[in-house]
Amino acid sequence: MKPRVAIACQGGGSQTAFTAGVLKALFENKIQDRVNIVSLSGTSGGAICAFLIWYALRKGDDCVWKRLLDFWEDNCAQTHQGEVRNFFGQFEQIGVNGVRLFEDFESLVLANKSADMLQRDIELRRGRFHD
Repeated sequence: MKPRVAIACQGGGSQTAFTAGVLKALFENKIQDRVNIVSLSGTSGGAICAFLIWYALRKGDDCVWKRLLDFWEDNCAQTHQGEVRNFFGQFEQIGVNGVRLFEDFESLVLANKSADMLQRDIELRRGRFHD
């Protein structure tokens, strides 16, 4: 009988990159063949990592971590302008001297971009996950 393991993934900026790397290493080494993964969960970016791994396992992907790395590769800055946007985007929630730098519209645009990237990596149908 394989040991039962629950995986909890941290979120938050650079910690999420670490989480993605650890998950890649675990699943590259076929951890799912040695343990019974009973739960995958996370917070913020860690939740996205956990979800993409869970989805790949459910779909029976040969390369379980590929969806995960593809998503984060698409999500990272590809140009100098993207790097600048990421730099200033970190101040969106905390603001500078209590003043937010971006309006809620900017948050909506970024949320829609993330949703579009997830849509590419998973099949969604009427708000439910589709096999």
